[in-house]
Amino acid sequence: MRHLFKESNGATLLNSTLQANPSNPLIASAITWRNETDNDKYLRMKVVNFGNSTVTLNISIGGLENSLQSFGAAKTIITSSNVMDENSFADPKKIAPVKTMLDKVCENTDVVLLPYSITSIDLLRKSISIKTVNVNN
Repeated sequence: MRHLFKESNGATLLNSTLQANPSNPLIASAITWRNETDNDKYLRMKVVNFGNSTVTLNISIGGLENSLQSFGAAKTIITSSNVMDENSFADPKKIAPVKTMLDKVCENTDVVLLPYSITSIDLLRKSISIKTVNVNN
């Protein structure tokens, strides 16, 4: 699980609202962060499903119009069918992150949250370049 939180150091926490059904115990957060390897900027949403059933969550992103790339988005899931499962020396990858690329990025999208899971959705943000002009006096 620390894998999903390692980029949170120095990240900017965003205002987010989760409108969930009381029968679906979910917790969510959103941050922006910069990948130190390639310097790309991301919007990351992390959602924990504490429940024992699959939930389809509709994500609606506001305030970032035209700032998300249509490619480069990924979803990483950590889950197990048994809440008592844990990694051990004998089985160090019993519970491991599974990363998949997302096909379609838009401001409204549905994400499937597996039971007893933490899901991280990374959306690549467009670079905003500022051009400077030299002026000779």
